[in-house]
Amino acid sequence: MALMASQYYSTAGIRRPILRTDNLPGGRRRTYKFRHRVCRLGRNFSSVEAFAGLDCAMNKPMRKVVDHLVLLKMKEDLTEEQETTMLDNVYTLQYHFRGILCVSLGRILSENQERCTHGILMRFASKDLLLKYNEHPTHSKVAKEFVLPYCNGFITADFEAEVEDSLEPLFRRGEEFESGIEHIILLKVSESASADRVQDMLQSLCKLAEMLPTVLVQLTAGVIFSAQNQGYTHAIVARLPSEDALEAFNKHEAYVSVFSEKVIPICSQILSTDYRVEAVGTTIQQ
Repeated sequence: MALMASQYYSTAGIRRPILRTDNLPGGRRRTYKFRHRVCRLGRNFSSVEAFAGLDCAMNKPMRKVVDHLVLLKMKEDLTEEQETTMLDNVYTLQYHFRGILCVSLGRILSENQERCTHGILMRFASKDLLLKYNEHPTHSKVAKEFVLPYCNGFITADFEAEVEDSLEPLFRRGEEFESGIEHIILLKVSESASADRVQDMLQSLCKLAEMLPTVLVQLTAGVIFSAQNQGYTHAIVARLPSEDALEAFNKHEAYVSVFSEKVIPICSQILSTDYRVEAVGTTIQQ
């Protein structure tokens, strides 16, 4: 059996699986996962090293999902008790509506031009399930009682994306998704941008998940179809394990290249923000 891919590298001491893929008879492949070997690399590691192991992701089956992103603009006089009650009630919506595959939420880490203060991300298996969720009485009750009274406005970005068709990435379960950073980017793509350039941008962004497995847990991107989008046309959601990983991602030559060459030239406005996802039962950090 011929060894094809050998290792996932890590920056900033982030632990990730080592994967090995072997050729089997009949054109099949088998991937072996060896956990918790860490290779520390300096800032000037080569692109060949950084992209080692790409073959491991090429033939994974994918599944379409709908990511439902809401960025809230909460009032300045929101109390800690009101914030906790709001987030708790939003989080528990998944227990009232079975169509929700996963939920993450948290307080946005820094100021942004839209003055968004909190982020909520939910995943659904289809647009129909998202529509049923929006019409569900418990969703309406939570919104009316615990969110809207303390909210100056919000941005909704619903988009279709593809994720690996297995339990952990689909439901965002397991050790890698217990806590971390949600990196949110909303784009207003210029009307003059050609369909080919827009598609090339989205494909290039999605490929970053394969190119940077040491800093990205998951990345989804797509065209926004929700009405209350405040003019934004495309969304990207990147899950990272830590703020160190976010810094490494923002500085990585692959991401910088895609953003400067594929994204900025065809966009009239970009909103970039992040929120911290705490493990269940953890108090939100001030």
